[in-house]
Amino acid sequence: MALFDSSTLASETYALAASNEPIAALVKEALKVIDGVLDEYGPDKVSLSFNGGKDCTILLHLYAAALAKRTISPAIPAFYIPVPSPFPALESFISHAARVYNLSVFTCAPPCFPVASAETLTRVGDAPTKGTDNMRQALELYRARFPEVEAILIGTRRTDPHGATLDFRVKTDPDWPPFVRVHPIINWDYADVWTFLRRLEIPYCSLYDEGYTSLGSTYNTFRNPALLVNDEDGIQAQSRSFLNPPTGSIPETVALAPTKMTTHAILDGSAVTSPDSKPPSCADIEPRSTILPKPPSVQPEQGDLPDVSSLQMIASDPVTACCPIQQAITTPGKAEPGVPEDGRVGDDCDSHEAANRAAATPRYRPAYELTDAAHERLGRGTHAPVLNS
Repeated sequence: MALFDSSTLASETYALAASNEPIAALVKEALKVIDGVLDEYGPDKVSLSFNGGKDCTILLHLYAAALAKRTISPAIPAFYIPVPSPFPALESFISHAARVYNLSVFTCAPPCFPVASAETLTRVGDAPTKGTDNMRQALELYRARFPEVEAILIGTRRTDPHGATLDFRVKTDPDWPPFVRVHPIINWDYADVWTFLRRLEIPYCSLYDEGYTSLGSTYNTFRNPALLVNDEDGIQAQSRSFLNPPTGSIPETVALAPTKMTTHAILDGSAVTSPDSKPPSCADIEPRSTILPKPPSVQPEQGDLPDVSSLQMIASDPVTACCPIQQAITTPGKAEPGVPEDGRVGDDCDSHEAANRAAATPRYRPAYELTDAAHERLGRGTHAPVLNS
């Protein structure tokens, strides 16, 4: 069963199409194409290509709205052609969408499937290119399993590879399984995609919130460099100031000795006190008792030992007195609840380490903040891309 109210979905979508909002004309156009296909073929002969990408997600929502308006509630037929080494988050979203929209998804996975895009199925029946033989095999599998299907809804847009000359309906080539490819959102641009998704609060794959703008396999898909946050005065600057503090900015008792707590140790979390290692500032303190003078008292003559009666014992182990920002550092056999026996740094040390870890990790804006549509596919390739300024 679908997890949304189908009547509400239909009314909201068609109301948007009839509104005066800038996106309305494109929504109306797409629904008109879908309604025309349903009128001609009927829902039993129409299927949806769904790969979890943003464009397919829009198409799924539009198609579900068109079916709901006709009070058609059976499972929506769809097929999924997986890419090699897919993102787990993408496949999780596909499963989620199948539950929410009541999809009946058939997975077409021929052996040795080539790298493809999760955005759209753009090469169904196009001129031969790398990987089209396996794409053809996938559609042959689907055709053999569902011979009644004649039309396939595909989320191709004009700016996609091989999309520039497509019309709303295109038949596959003679040497391909016979289908009519239907492209309801062919005239949408990148900004339109995100306007629609966000306007109707439609769930989409979480990868788009992590800097990805076009999805494929894990080894040829990277975060878009156009969305990289260049925070020179913010977190990145904070990282530099923590790793290379100005003189006197950190108390001597917590100074980071390069030989004990290197930058690498701070970043990878290995800078944690262990039972057999003392904090750098305490490494050579002897004896094993730390003492602190009381206010002015009897001063011993040169060469005499101090009178311990004038001294106050504050800790029997220098490890517990070394770093004033530490609440406690446990030792073997004395671990506190929830604290491992090998010891841990205090909360303030943890917070510094966590802040430094975050600062060392590049941050990316979500996909909907990309302002130049020409950069949509910058994250695709065999190597992590770099945006030339």
